[in-house]
Amino acid sequence: MIHVGLGQTEGIDTPSVTNRVINSCRQQMGHRSPTAGIVFAGSRFDHQVMLDLIHNAFDNIQLLGCTTAGDYSSAFGFSDDSITLMTLASDTIEIATGVGYHLSEDHETAVGTAVKSSQEELSQAPRICLTFPAGYDLNFEPILKTLAETLGKECPVFGGASGTQWSDDIYLFYGREILTDALPILLMAGPVEYAFTIANSWKPLGSKTMVTQSEGRTVSRLGHMDAVGFYRHYLGYHEEPAKEFILAVYETDSDDFYIRAPISYHDDGSVTFSGTIPEGAQVQLTEAARDDLIKDTIAHADQLKSEATDWDPAMVFAFSCAFRKEILGTQAQKELDILKQAFPKHLPIMGFYSFGEIAPLVQGGWSMTHGATLIGLSIGAKGSESQKGTPASSLQSTTEQPAGAAALDQETQNEFLRLKLQRSELYRQRLEAAKAFNSQMHLRIMTDMDEARQEIMKKEALLRKSEEKYRRIVQTTGEGFILMDENLILIDANDAYCRLLGYSRPEILGKSNVDLATPEFRRYLEANKEILLEKEYRKFEGELVRKKGSIVPVLIHGNTLRGDQGEIIGHMAFITDMTEHKKALALAGEVQKSLLPQEDPKLPGLDVAGRNVSCDEVGGDYFDFFWRREAVKTPFSVAVGDITGHGVDAALLMSSARAFLRLHSSQQESISSIVHAANTHLSEDVSETGRFMTLFYLTVDAELDSIEWIRAGHDPAILYDPHGETFEELKGPGIALGIDEAFAYQASRKEGLKDGQVIAIGTDGIWESCNQNQEMFGRERFKDILRSNTTRSAAEILNAVFVSLDEFTHGRKPEDDVTLVIIKIQKKNPD
Repeated sequence: MIHVGLGQTEGIDTPSVTNRVINSCRQQMGHRSPTAGIVFAGSRFDHQVMLDLIHNAFDNIQLLGCTTAGDYSSAFGFSDDSITLMTLASDTIEIATGVGYHLSEDHETAVGTAVKSSQEELSQAPRICLTFPAGYDLNFEPILKTLAETLGKECPVFGGASGTQWSDDIYLFYGREILTDALPILLMAGPVEYAFTIANSWKPLGSKTMVTQSEGRTVSRLGHMDAVGFYRHYLGYHEEPAKEFILAVYETDSDDFYIRAPISYHDDGSVTFSGTIPEGAQVQLTEAARDDLIKDTIAHADQLKSEATDWDPAMVFAFSCAFRKEILGTQAQKELDILKQAFPKHLPIMGFYSFGEIAPLVQGGWSMTHGATLIGLSIGAKGSESQKGTPASSLQSTTEQPAGAAALDQETQNEFLRLKLQRSELYRQRLEAAKAFNSQMHLRIMTDMDEARQEIMKKEALLRKSEEKYRRIVQTTGEGFILMDENLILIDANDAYCRLLGYSRPEILGKSNVDLATPEFRRYLEANKEILLEKEYRKFEGELVRKKGSIVPVLIHGNTLRGDQGEIIGHMAFITDMTEHKKALALAGEVQKSLLPQEDPKLPGLDVAGRNVSCDEVGGDYFDFFWRREAVKTPFSVAVGDITGHGVDAALLMSSARAFLRLHSSQQESISSIVHAANTHLSEDVSETGRFMTLFYLTVDAELDSIEWIRAGHDPAILYDPHGETFEELKGPGIALGIDEAFAYQASRKEGLKDGQVIAIGTDGIWESCNQNQEMFGRERFKDILRSNTTRSAAEILNAVFVSLDEFTHGRKPEDDVTLVIIKIQKKNPD
């Protein structure tokens, strides 16, 4: 059972007001000594006198509370100038309080101290926490996060940030202490039951605006305006923050939002809000009507009552935002009246107007700060009957009455009445200002909407003209054009695309390019779909199948289409028929391929195989073999080169290099002379183009005992020895051909070739090939293939490399030419 005492009295004489609430609580508590107490007070009392009197009246009471922006209770009603005291005692519920100091300096230590000091007084895990921090100038969100995580979800945190009237100071109470930078908490343990609701009556108005610059609670820019300018745009010019005009904050595309109130304006045009507003969020101005507040309060009071299904509430707390009080004005008493009507008459109800409310968003969730809300919290004990309370007549305290006819008492009474009249006038002025702001906001929103409507009509007219113009262009162009939805299904196509594939427009719409692709191109599209769609613009080649079955090569230029919020709404592409272009390139490719070795050489003691695959029909890679075919024993040379770039111009340069190398190799010169001569000729050809050629030239001597090579800027060849399972890179000095015609190339040499050794000379198109995750094939993977296939023939090793490369790239078209020559030493099998 929980025993509750409740007293409230308004006035300005601290001792008189405090003694009255103490007497009320004593009458209701009977002979019981309270374990704990919660006190809310106006900001203009002598708070030290108040705390001392309460402690003198109740020995060992654990007391906490705060100043407020007005408080109310079922013992009296609403008042800006009252002291409200609730005392608690229980034979089943444990109650303990704690405090952490220097909150702004080290909130983690302060939270830890408060929780530890209170938990040490409990024998059970806490079930609920109440706190009334100073949250006006302090960013309380990280503090609450630490407190909630320290206590765990099994012990939710409820309360409200302490408040004040106008510009008075804010204070917290703990025991006999008056604090400003601390965290007092109250924990309850045992068979505690609770229920809560959150009423939010603010409704968004107008269009959403993006937060374009913010840091924490301070917002610098909203859309193209500074934050202060945003408020003045809608509310007219004003100096002080329009705190009643709260922002709804949307962090996602959903309709869910939380609200933040403007606290202060700054000279740089920024605004500090009641909580964090992240950059990139969308915001809307809101408004709250008095009737809406009252209707929402009635609904949430009924809901709060229904939440207590198998237990009886012993008390109800209400933590209401001070902005709600501003809207309610003279009807601030309504919130209390609605709660009193929903619950039994004897039930103690206590609440205050705060500068921020604290509660989980849902049952079982983490506690968080709220704004402009009313949080209702009922607490009771399960397993035993909660206090039935004292009859309503004894839950009453009154306005401080004169104790006689003394002139001083009459003056005090008159001063109190003057204070209430001044405050009523200030409330009236603020309500008038809010009404003027509201009218200005509605007028501005209507004006903005009308201007936006006119602008939209102009843009729609221009868009229609532009669409007609571009539709004529698209329909009459000789290039194919398609429009696809977000799932890549064709929703429009021009005449050129239909003619290209031989379909009518009704036949082709509803298909996708995957449906129209050749099997090989389909495999490429499916394997690389995500990679392609990650790019806003994409250019690639493929092959489509006409209606009659023939194949047409195409070049595709594609773009992603996005809506005004950045969402994908479809795709478009121009399709170019590459048939004639491919025929010309195919002819050039055939010519180029005819210049490469047509078959692998057959030499005693050597097993040789080479292959070239161009990324285009013609390429810039090159390989060739040189030996005296009429000789029984002859040195054998191989050249592997890579011209910068690829295509027809690279192929022409490759053919020139081939001619130079063949000419000088046939004259049985040293390899240094051969490479030097080729460099001299090539430098003359490329002096104005900026192109060059890397080359690896290698000779195996006639006795198969040694090799000699020159590395002219090319990747090193690899020598694999299966006997020791070792790899050696054949490095050496030298720059690419065509850069410096006077460069002197020096040959490198290695003696002692062994049977079974494998020499691999390739171009970087092998190890720099990438898969769909942009991972490179790499030299280590290449070496693994050599190692695992060392017993096979040169041709089989070559084939294993190309098969692995194709599997690794998932059939993607290579981005560079690929050339590889394999030489296997076979001394034991010279035939």
